[in-house]
Amino acid sequence: MREENGHTLEYAAQYLECSTATVSRIELAQYPIKSLALKGLLDLYNVSDRKTRDFLLELREEAWRKGWWDGYGDAYDDPGFIDYPWLESRATNIRSYETMLVPGLLQTPAYAEAVIRAFDYRGSSDAQISRWVELRIERHRILTGVDATALTVIVDESALRRPIGGDAVMRAQLHRLLETSSSPNVTVLVLPFTAADQPCFVGPFTIFELPDPYPDVAHVESLAGRAFVEKSDQIDRFEHVYADLHQAALSPELSADFIANILEETPK
Repeated sequence: MREENGHTLEYAAQYLECSTATVSRIELAQYPIKSLALKGLLDLYNVSDRKTRDFLLELREEAWRKGWWDGYGDAYDDPGFIDYPWLESRATNIRSYETMLVPGLLQTPAYAEAVIRAFDYRGSSDAQISRWVELRIERHRILTGVDATALTVIVDESALRRPIGGDAVMRAQLHRLLETSSSPNVTVLVLPFTAADQPCFVGPFTIFELPDPYPDVAHVESLAGRAFVEKSDQIDRFEHVYADLHQAALSPELSADFIANILEETPK
């Protein structure tokens, strides 16, 4: 349809305000398209036939439902969030740096609930928060099974000492970190306060390593929204910073001892 209308990939990408790689993956059926984006392209390509439009919209719904997280569509009003579990589910390796919180993939239900409630400025209902917690815990499934995803997390010391949810919740969370770090596919590294001369003042970010033909993707979240970065030169910058953080962090063995010591210091 794009070619029949004489449009280039670049033109379609500019229209959707995304990268040409994203449009290409959509056309090759390698990436799910969102409803608004599909409707936009159908308008751009002058597809006015109702039967054709309805068929393609229905096809999009069927393709989107292939992701387990689709059942939680009502749980998030953040339109960019749905891309995150999609990336998690397809990544062969995930590397993250967290400055204030334990990473979501390693959170206990009680810790996750405390975090969500702290960030819920709208005062959502208990039922809504319960759905958010359920979704976050459901995402943990990628770390188990035959094809478990490799995960490396670098956690700043401040995240381990901040008693989110209270001492009891934090003790259980530290126990969870120690248990998970013993898994062969999970590596937990602590960046101590003593590493202040390293690039630890950058905000949290995640790097998703994806199989061909997908490029690697970096993710950054802030109050202004989510950013997914896939250009090679920008990814290189994330890679270099992560390598520096990795070098500055404690070894897996010393990190486990460090977490165990903080656990001992946490009031019962």
